[in-house]
Amino acid sequence: MPPNAASADGRILARNTLWNAAATVWQGLALLALVPYIVHRVGLEQYGIWVVLTAVVSYFDLADVTGKIALGKFVAQYHAVGDRDSLASALDNGALFYALLIAAILAIGLAARAPLFASLQIPLARQNEAALVFGLALVAFCLSALGNIWSSVLAGLQRADVLAGVVSAATALRLGATIWVLESGWGLRGLALVEIVIAFASLLALMVCARKVYPLLRVRPWRFERAMMKRIAGFGAQLNMSSAAEIIQMQLDKVLLSRYMGVQFVAFYDLGTRLLRYARGFLLSMVAPLAPVAAHLTAQNQRARLASLARTGGKAMAFMAIGVFGALFLTAPKLLALWVGHDYPLAVATMRILCFGFAFNVLTGVGFFLANGAGRPEFQARTSGWQTVLNLVLSVILIRSLGFLGAPLATSLAMSAGALGFLASWGKSSDLPLGFFLRHAVAQPFCIAVIANCALWIAGEKWLVPTSRAMLGVCLLIEIVAFVALYVGLLKAVRFWTDEEKSALRRHLPARLGRWAGQL
Repeated sequence: MPPNAASADGRILARNTLWNAAATVWQGLALLALVPYIVHRVGLEQYGIWVVLTAVVSYFDLADVTGKIALGKFVAQYHAVGDRDSLASALDNGALFYALLIAAILAIGLAARAPLFASLQIPLARQNEAALVFGLALVAFCLSALGNIWSSVLAGLQRADVLAGVVSAATALRLGATIWVLESGWGLRGLALVEIVIAFASLLALMVCARKVYPLLRVRPWRFERAMMKRIAGFGAQLNMSSAAEIIQMQLDKVLLSRYMGVQFVAFYDLGTRLLRYARGFLLSMVAPLAPVAAHLTAQNQRARLASLARTGGKAMAFMAIGVFGALFLTAPKLLALWVGHDYPLAVATMRILCFGFAFNVLTGVGFFLANGAGRPEFQARTSGWQTVLNLVLSVILIRSLGFLGAPLATSLAMSAGALGFLASWGKSSDLPLGFFLRHAVAQPFCIAVIANCALWIAGEKWLVPTSRAMLGVCLLIEIVAFVALYVGLLKAVRFWTDEEKSALRRHLPARLGRWAGQL
């Protein structure tokens, strides 16, 4: 590839990384601000009902992933080689897929409503409201799924800036609308209506933006083509196993806790995992632009550049993931107390146990997006099947034997095992063997994060004891700054980064971040 083309790809990747990260930060901050407000307005019981209902609806994402990821991959692939006819066919058949999906979701969801509520131990006094909220949540999910047709065009054309703008605007609308409906006394029904409004507004915005970015865009679901539908469904079917594992990791425990212990425990679990999920989303958003880049490079047979991205990106992700989740482990009690006004012990324990599983899970991010962009979803599919079964079996056994803490323990173990399985499978074909990756990318950051945690925990117990909420914020800030300084400083002292890796980071990161990376 000519140097100027490689440079252009690097600039696009840097731009998309920055836009994705900015939108994720804004969305995370806004939703984190809303959670304690919602808990305060509706109470732990109703908040638990809201969490478990949205968790159940999220299981329909198992089907949605077929269109969402597959369409983005094919748009990027066909656009890279200038095949407009195949691109149009992919969108037409993707739209038909979504029409059938939405009809199936509504039929299955409404039919399963009664037995579902009976198994979730939702209080009788709340079941009528819960039934209405569940139906509205299904409608919101269907509208959101429909928007993926147009968001796949923007993602495939590597216009993360446009997608970030739509997401940011939707987040601002959600923030204002949620406060308005809860202050008006609409409760959970109001929250569900807000989701419908957000989904519909986002759908319209995505349609307009996609048409503006790609004026040739036409969506004609009646133009069925068997070969293209088979291609989309075949690629997506392999992704469904990995999607199943992810949804079970994030949502299964909430459903099981509701069944075995009650909806109030779901609220504690959600509070303990929410910060981790946002941290995971932020980290993965930084490498999500690798998928269309991988599709582009694969179409041009640039295997050497893919291997380089895998090595440097994998090490960068290990550096970030272990640092972020190490800091969250250390500061969990203070973070929760400052965020929701109370350091619920069960939420703190949940957060700390799951830090390990989430860190391992994020380590797979670079490989996941590169493999899917290159049209190789089988790496994730190989591990997702047994990981899903392991997570389900461990969750049932440990919740029934250990109680509440069995839920995060089971998920953390399954996430860690699944991540190692994926890294072993993908690494064989990417010139990045698991043993090499663990020794050169994971071992040093992990050991230094443990050292920093122990040192700062001892110091914090002695000197950082807050006496007010303002002091709590100060102590939290001191702990975070001290951890980052220790973590980055010690890794620099042991020369974690080679000169070649620093040069690669400078090429692929935005200018200021690239210059900072060069000093690591």
